[in-house]
Amino acid sequence: MLRSDLTALLAQRRDNDVVVDVDGIRVPVVGVTYCGLGDQIVLKLDGDELAGALAAAADEEPS
Repeated sequence: MLRSDLTALLAQRRDNDVVVDVDGIRVPVVGVTYCGLGDQIVLKLDGDELAGALAAAADEEPS
């Protein structure tokens, strides 16, 4: 499957079927684009959701 096809498929999903796992906490993807320059699929995350996941992961780390 071409990366551009995969990007198009992922971009349609708005029902939390595509998420990013941040240390066991799922962060929803809010956008998907393709960067031909780096030949990369780029996932856009909600900043507040990501900050919450990172804070929760930091709280769980032993001191």
